[in-house]
Amino acid sequence: MKLKGYQQRAIDTLGSFLNRCKQGQSVGEAYGETLQDQGMEDLAYRDNSFEQVPYVCFRIPTGGGKTILGSYAITIAASRYLDRQYYCRRPR
Repeated sequence: MKLKGYQQRAIDTLGSFLNRCKQGQSVGEAYGETLQDQGMEDLAYRDNSFEQVPYVCFRIPTGGGKTILGSYAITIAASRYLDRQYYCRRPR
């Protein structure tokens, strides 16, 4: 399935954030730089007690495809942050 432009930008932004975290930046620094890349104002990162584990929330209106984005986000997090490739096997 091909993502819409705003969905792809959200996934690309998530990938950039996770790449920065993986490269050793603190989660707060990675968040700040990712916001800056998007031309957004600098906001403090709230870790919600996850400390240095990256934590994100997609803010997309109702009907915007958050469920689809969630499935893409799992793949991005696995490959970019965990260095893992996961494949779903069909039950026999």
